[in-house]
Amino acid sequence: LTIGIGISTSAIMNERRLHLAYQAYVKSYGAAHAARLYPQLVDKLYREGYVPDLGPASTLLRKLLSFHGVAGIKVDTRIMSRNHVGIRKLIDRLIDQHAWMRDGAVPLIRDGMYTSGEPLSAQSVKAHGVRIFLGTNGDDVANILASGLAAAKISHLPRGKQAPVFNPDEPLSIGFDFDRVIGLARHPTDSEKDAEDYFHEVCSTHGFDKGLALYREHMASESRNNAQVAQFAGLLKTLHEVQQRVGKHKIKLRIVTARDNARQIDETLNALGIAADVHVECMGGKEKATALAECDVFFDDIPKNLKGARLGGEVPAEAARRIRLRSEQPEASLK
Repeated sequence: LTIGIGISTSAIMNERRLHLAYQAYVKSYGAAHAARLYPQLVDKLYREGYVPDLGPASTLLRKLLSFHGVAGIKVDTRIMSRNHVGIRKLIDRLIDQHAWMRDGAVPLIRDGMYTSGEPLSAQSVKAHGVRIFLGTNGDDVANILASGLAAAKISHLPRGKQAPVFNPDEPLSIGFDFDRVIGLARHPTDSEKDAEDYFHEVCSTHGFDKGLALYREHMASESRNNAQVAQFAGLLKTLHEVQQRVGKHKIKLRIVTARDNARQIDETLNALGIAADVHVECMGGKEKATALAECDVFFDDIPKNLKGARLGGEVPAEAARRIRLRSEQPEASLK
């Protein structure tokens, strides 16, 4: 069982210092010259003994890497970055500082690709065996998500803020919104759209209260039907298999949704063969933040719903919807 993870350098390490220096170069010299100066800056920091702080996804990655080599599980982590290849020097130094990034003498974070500012190619990401991508560039995330892979945009660490503290006694807790993340419910009349499109349409036409009532009426009629599966269904299914191998005390899987009831969600999870082991919490329109405090990461297509989780993974809504309009199924594993 292989979990193929693509991750940007800015998710592994706190790049704030480098980013600010690069922006200053751009302002002073222009983008082209700044790109030529940037590798020199990395070399200078390396010679000075600079050790970067851990990045926003480091705690999540540490918990995932703890499963590597357990019960036949392989966590294959590849750097997929717009950065310059010279940044690997600083990543190696970070690896040297943290034993959890190694399996003996072998680094558990391997090179994938460095594009020196160019967009990431979704086909190249797939060719490296990546099935879940975490990055800070929204365009790359949207393109990779639209290609059929699970992908989410994570935020840079704010100034002065550190990555979440790792607690070895805590399980890995991963949360998902349902609509446009795990599943796509049907639009009542238009096969090119989904139920959330319908919600926005009726609210725009009839006002929020009447629109919400019409949406709830439609969802009640849909409750016996499986939703079309979206990109993160394959990730959830693979994490469920990991859970079966390591135990529920090691990994917890949750769906936190704004829906009023879980019937269609349960039907969809049953079809995926994982319903019994995924906790579903229906917020009924209430804020999700209070339900996310224990989530090492929460994936949602609405940015404001990410607050409260230790790490938020924004799933660009349009890219999430567009790919499922084809009649293809997500890959059931992350190998």
